[in-house]
Formats: sequence, structure tokens, C-alpha cells
Amino acid sequence: ARQKGTRPVVHIPFGDYPIADTLMIPVSDIQLVGDGGRTRLLWTGSGAGPVLRVLGPSKATLRDLAIDGTGRVDGVVVEKVDQMGARVYLDQAQLLSGKQTNLFVNGLDDTYVQVEDVGYAYSSEAVSIKVTGGPRLRAGLPSAGRVNIFSGASSGNRISYDVSDGAKVLVRD
Repeated sequence: ARQKGTRPVVHIPFGDYPIADTLMIPVSDIQLVGDGGRTRLLWTGSGAGPVLRVLGPSKATLRDLAIDGTGRVDGVVVEKVDQMGARVYLDQAQLLSGKQTNLFVNGLDDTYVQVEDVGYAYSSEAVSIKVTGGPRLRAGLPSAGRVNIFSGASSGNRISYDVSDGAKVLVRD
């Protein structure tokens, strides 16, 4: 976070990492990078989670990671990131076993979220990817915010997508 503006990289090597408390991506342009699906963040805590929370304003990048809520907490929650120019980019992510959701983008009006080459699976209690619009979208006003998902694989979900409150989502494979 202290290196904001330099696109710092936090590299997590190959391996399984027990996560007992929510990892916070602070207001930054940080890149959280693993070694493909071989870097796994596995929830082991007793709290409410999620495994990873992205706060804004942000230009965060998450890539080459598996994020596993182990059926007890949500995977990735993106919130308070809705500022002009904010963006969140996920590439080569595996989002697994979220309790209510694997990816939740909450209150989207201005943020651009792009997800590429992603797998999301086993969110059995609710929805795998959930996106809600912010105040302007809920009111039917124009907005630049959107979520684009390119080349994804989904399986084992009760519901794969839940888009509400005027949010804009494109899923293309």
C-alpha cells in the first residue's frame, strides 16, 4: 500500500496457504500474483470472511490464484471500489466453494471489473457470481460501471449468475 502508484507486485509462490482472517487489498494499484492454480488460498478461519476483500478506490489485479472459501465463507468481495477510473482485473483465477458467492461485486456504478480465463465452482448455497448496481444504476441513470467475464468455466453451482439493481454484466466464452 505504501508503494501506491508503482503497481507493486505481491507474489505468493506455489503452495496451499491457510487463511484464518480476511485478506484485504487496500486502496492501491497492487497486483496479487500466484503461480497458477497451484497457489491456493484456503479459508481456515472461524470468522465471517470473505477470503479476500478488495477496497477502493483501487486498480487491483488478482491473477494466477485459487481462492477457496471451503464452503464456509465467500471467496472475493469487491466493495467501496466504485470511483471513476477504478478497476479490478482477475486473470487465471479459480474461485471455489464460496458459502454465499465466489465473487461479489457490490454497488457498481463506475468501476470496471474484467475477469478472464476464470473458473468458478461449488457455490452450492447461493450464487457463484453476484453483481449489484449502485445508486445511479438502480435509478436507471447512465453509468460506465460494468463486469465483463471472458472465457470462464462454471460448474457445480446452484445458480451461476445473479445480476440485480441495473448492473451491467457481459459473459462471453
